[in-house]
Amino acid sequence: RGTIATGYTASQLMMEAVRIISGYVKGTNCVTTILEHPSSFDAMKMYAEKYGRELRIAKANKETGGIDPSSILSLIDRDTAILSVMSASNISGYIMDINTIFTEARKINPNIIIISDAVQHAPHGFLDPEKFDIDVMNIAPYKFFGIRGFSIMYLSDRVSTLTHHRLLGKAS
Repeated sequence: RGTIATGYTASQLMMEAVRIISGYVKGTNCVTTILEHPSSFDAMKMYAEKYGRELRIAKANKETGGIDPSSILSLIDRDTAILSVMSASNISGYIMDINTIFTEARKINPNIIIISDAVQHAPHGFLDPEKFDIDVMNIAPYKFFGIRGFSIMYLSDRVSTLTHHRLLGKAS
């Protein structure tokens, strides 16, 4: 299911996805973590401000170098529009418990849009965005001996059908 989008960089794809999604989702707040890559964190901050949403930021656990699932989940409510949590931190190397985080987030708010930057994690393990009910997940092939200047992003059906830059005479 879903769609694959391509771009020159994973950062470009992430920023564009956050921009598009932010213009369509309903909710009063967005949730992310202090360990996010700047392409996600900065886009989340910029578009939360643009659309008048509170940006809630989960703090790092100083002992593990990660983010405790409970720290993220405590920030989510029925009005959370977007949750962005990377699969593994490019700062600390910590692998997030995305199964718990995303499963429990959907229980709090079934309509939440879930984004996961998987650039750092993709070379180290299997990632299945559909298994974890992720709406947006990006990877950068250069991280695992691929070429630079090419990146891939998975988009769920509900995200891929949002209006975006495209040729209008072609199927979306």
